[in-house]
Amino acid sequence: MKKVLAVLDWNGTILADSRIIHGTVNYILGQYRLKPVSYTNFRRFMTIPVSDFYIWAGMEKEVALKELPNINRLFQHFYAKNSQQTRTRRGSKELLAWFREKKDIEVVILTNHFDFDVTAHLNRLGLTQYVDHLMAINMNISVNARKGEKLKLFLEFKEYEYSFMIGDGPEEIDIAKDLGLKSIAITDGVYHTNRIAHADHVADTMHSVKTIIEQVIV
Repeated sequence: MKKVLAVLDWNGTILADSRIIHGTVNYILGQYRLKPVSYTNFRRFMTIPVSDFYIWAGMEKEVALKELPNINRLFQHFYAKNSQQTRTRRGSKELLAWFREKKDIEVVILTNHFDFDVTAHLNRLGLTQYVDHLMAINMNISVNARKGEKLKLFLEFKEYEYSFMIGDGPEEIDIAKDLGLKSIAITDGVYHTNRIAHADHVADTMHSVKTIIEQVIV
């Protein structure tokens, strides 16, 4: 049994791609003849499920729900083309390497992104060796469980002394609260800082995330 579970979000947390996601969202809005949103408003109003964001941005609810499969295809096409050289957030690789060095920390990446794309980035960035489990969207399955549901099922067969959820948005904080994990929100990701202030801990850097975990598990 491993002593510690570290669950990390991907987009905006490990991968520094919030600007690319913003550009992708505006590309999709343009395809539906809707006005682009500023980066500030993108960070203030982006939400999961993403259909709610497009409705906020002016898309008719019926269109947003009906077109979601096509929106996902548009997102993947534009995002993949523009994210090929995206780097990790500063300190991400060092944090993951520290997790592996500790040996008693199990690492999970939990994301709403597509599994094949995350896997490609992990390989490109030399991070695969640091990740024990990847929970992501499988495009070959018509209905994917939500992040919280996937993690809940995973935890039914596991037991840890300490469990942490690390992410840049309110979704990770809510999942952590529901499942009894400590939430660590990291700033300067997809979501505005005001939207993650209710986390158990707020960190500005990955080094700060490491410090928080060290202080808890000693």
